[in-house]
Amino acid sequence: MQPTKLRSIQRDCSKYVLGWFEQANVMLGTSSLDTANKRTWSNGTRSRHRTAHREGFEGGGQISFSLEPINIALQAINTWKFHSNVQSYQAPDQYIQAIRLSSRKVATVIDTRSKQAWLIPFLSLVLHLCHRYFQEVRLSDEVGNPIPFAEPLPDGAVSAIRTLEGKDDVVVLGRSGEPDCENLRQLFLRINTNLLDTSGTREQPKGDAICASELMDAVVQLATGSVLKELTASGDACAWQDLAGKADVIGVCSGIGEAIQPIVAPGTPVRPGCECLHLPHSLYLLAAHSKYAKLRGNFLIGVPCGGGSKPTS
Repeated sequence: MQPTKLRSIQRDCSKYVLGWFEQANVMLGTSSLDTANKRTWSNGTRSRHRTAHREGFEGGGQISFSLEPINIALQAINTWKFHSNVQSYQAPDQYIQAIRLSSRKVATVIDTRSKQAWLIPFLSLVLHLCHRYFQEVRLSDEVGNPIPFAEPLPDGAVSAIRTLEGKDDVVVLGRSGEPDCENLRQLFLRINTNLLDTSGTREQPKGDAICASELMDAVVQLATGSVLKELTASGDACAWQDLAGKADVIGVCSGIGEAIQPIVAPGTPVRPGCECLHLPHSLYLLAAHSKYAKLRGNFLIGVPCGGGSKPTS
């Protein structure tokens, strides 16, 4: 028997069972599948963010009286309600686990002051906001920043991992040994969770309107909560809205600076101060490393740096 030539000749919904082997091994979780298959996300599927479910049934009637015979009109209406199909996951509460899982995530950051946009590693954004938190809570400029800084590298996620791992007990606020002191582990997990929780209020870009979460709200945690912000990104933003909308987090801020800076190779004829070294302001152009602009399924994901990863805009 040749299995590839098996065909069903039935056109109804009858069920038929064909024997295969008496015994078979379950291969999921074994080394053979782990080394042979690396990608497990689906292909060729469409995202269905919500579906309509019937909530109930409403009936009614109408009677009209006149010189003519009585008219009776009956009405029956099905009531429907949209239900979200987006499953949310609880943010990790373990420091190392959170770092490693967040290292594959991507964030879109929109600067409303310079009117620039950046597609950057999510982990780099969390580390940056940790530094921003310390600037907010320190009593004076004379207090040194205990949070380590990442080294500028093409792979920002790898640089952030090297910076954060092993530094969880660094005291950010208070004194070591005091019951109410705050260390880097607590700060990182809080900001990481706050950013990931923005998925519950996000809206996909429509036209020239982009909805984004206020990044500073994730840092200072306003008592009134954080309201989704909407901005009109005219100009060239329509070219990258679909790409940026697939990021794990879409955030907005003001004056974040040059989040991505090009590396000028030795011998390249570029004069100091050349405009080509900076992303133009006021045009809502987006700069992104090609390694963080790769799609897997219906979302963006950071991929391991393999050779020459070049920035794109």
